[in-house]
Amino acid sequence: MPIMGFPPWSPPAWMKTNNHYAGSMDEKGRDYNGLAREQANSEHATGFKMLKGYLEAYALYFAKFVKAYEAEGIKIEAVHVQNEPCSNQKFPSCKWRPEDLSFFIGEYLGPEFEEENIETEIFFGTINTRFPDYFRTALNDEKARKYIKGVGFQWSGKDAIPSIHKEYPNLKLIQTESECGNGNNDWGYAEYTWGLINHYLTNGANVYTYWNMALDNTGLSTWGWRQNSMVSIEKATGKVTYNPEYYVMKRLSAYVIPGSYRLKTNKQDNHLAFVNPDGKIVVIVVNKEEVEKKIKISYNNKLINLNLKAKSFNTIRF
Repeated sequence: MPIMGFPPWSPPAWMKTNNHYAGSMDEKGRDYNGLAREQANSEHATGFKMLKGYLEAYALYFAKFVKAYEAEGIKIEAVHVQNEPCSNQKFPSCKWRPEDLSFFIGEYLGPEFEEENIETEIFFGTINTRFPDYFRTALNDEKARKYIKGVGFQWSGKDAIPSIHKEYPNLKLIQTESECGNGNNDWGYAEYTWGLINHYLTNGANVYTYWNMALDNTGLSTWGWRQNSMVSIEKATGKVTYNPEYYVMKRLSAYVIPGSYRLKTNKQDNHLAFVNPDGKIVVIVVNKEEVEKKIKISYNNKLINLNLKAKSFNTIRF
């Protein structure tokens, strides 16, 4: 059973410069994590102890992680070194300067995987900055680039993916975490998520990852953040509610089969088109307007006329 490996939220605390799983205090100075003010990591510094022994140990940590899963019959397709390395958070996190992340991959992690004959790929991810230079630092580093098979983008990374796809057209690109909103689970945010999916897929990504799949009805995290989810479950009664974003993801995951290709269409943000491995065409169309809308779809001299209900997501197969 293959799975795509997600990155650590934080290295073990003893490997970090502040010896703590978090990178910062709460923005209002409240004690959510027991981190003293003097332990907060600098916004411009790497939070990992960039010393030989720690770097070797962390590379070994990844190798043992992959092998332990393989021993249970689970293949990890890829690992990302750090979740959101551009942010210090009050929850588990670790900031990395791009040159330090590149150094770890090129000098330690890559060689460790090579020596152990580990087939799991190394991705440069999951990167949450809008600045393409952060990515270029690693992708233009000869030693690191040898081992980097793909790049993972999330949150502000959406602004960098167009440039990176254009400059490195043969590199695997994936979106690694959907923006999780504010817990309202409303139709407007479903349309916003659709916009993110459209943006990432039309700019080279071949994976879009949703966050969260299921939460209780409050959507409240341990750190006080209300988040959206595809499914909400009432704590008291166990009642299940399928939220609007569930149907957005269903439209894609139920009808666009793994191994499909996105088809180029005229530039609009209201549709995506794919050809499945069996040759069937799938078109997902959204009507964001408050009224019914008439559209035409043309392909190979065929013309289809459709009426789309107001505020609707639609799947057409032919």
